[in-house]
Amino acid sequence: MWGSALPAVLLVMVSVLHAPAVAAEMACVNLPGSTLRLHDVKAPVLDERVASVEILDQVATHGGLHSRHTMMLTTIDLVTLVRIAHRIVPQPDGSFCDAPSEVSIGLGASRRAAYFAPDAASDECVHRQMVAHEEAHTRSFNATVDHFLDEQRDALARGMIALKQMPAANVELAKERWDVGVRATVDKAKRQLLAELQQANAATDHTASLAALADACGGKIRRLEETGSL
Repeated sequence: MWGSALPAVLLVMVSVLHAPAVAAEMACVNLPGSTLRLHDVKAPVLDERVASVEILDQVATHGGLHSRHTMMLTTIDLVTLVRIAHRIVPQPDGSFCDAPSEVSIGLGASRRAAYFAPDAASDECVHRQMVAHEEAHTRSFNATVDHFLDEQRDALARGMIALKQMPAANVELAKERWDVGVRATVDKAKRQLLAELQQANAATDHTASLAALADACGGKIRRLEETGSL
């Protein structure tokens, strides 16, 4: 489980950056509190495009998070945002500790897009039903991100505590330790979140949902999928 392994990941990162010039290896003391803020980056307004079925297939091979239907492809680009408000606290032994006033981590979507085959885009009912299906994917995406952040909050907080306890020989190294440690943590979180989002995506495309979509508009979408025409 990623969350339980998080402090170990951070400790590995800070040990790589540990400065041998620090004579005393005492943990940092008398540090002010730090605030951890987690937020989901909501998927923006849908970017709609018309493209041939061949183009839909090409876009789908690029990986990432997507849902492929015969006449439509929906994609969501996953994004991570990190902001660290560094705050350096000199120690009695001459070392330096970084106790950021705030660490802000965001996970979510930088872009969501729907590519429609021309026949699907030109029919008002078909287009409306396909957009509604894409919106179901977006709701699932947002709910999964929210749950993931809630689930990982305690583990992230433990990681921050581990980073705060590590002294550095100079101010630059103290800041770099946080930058590298948090970025490594967020990159690992992004990989885990992507796996969970792919599962959620597949769950949205369950058999009953796809059957209802195919039967919509008097069966027009099914005919499109089977024959390529209305």
